[in-house]
Amino acid sequence: MRRVTTPKERSLTVLQALRELLAQDAVALVTLSRELSLPEKEVTAYLNELQKLGKLTICPAKCIKCGYRFTNRTKVHKPSKCPKCKGTHILAPEYKLKQ
Repeated sequence: MRRVTTPKERSLTVLQALRELLAQDAVALVTLSRELSLPEKEVTAYLNELQKLGKLTICPAKCIKCGYRFTNRTKVHKPSKCPKCKGTHILAPEYKLKQ
């Protein structure tokens, strides 16, 4: 059964709250989703907007099995598998606002 949560009351817009979180340090998508009380898919949409504006830095994902780093990847979401070893244990990318 799916757990229903009510969003926290906000004094800031979602984009403002997201910018505050990203301005502090590099943050993973799971953490952003939890802090904003939004599904990951919705947070990804906001991250895509920041990326289109050129304000987002993506710290690349990394394969746990072989150590491959996804440095040339421009997509915001986590890759499904490693192109080098085909492993599926991937450390998620982290995001930060450009200074």
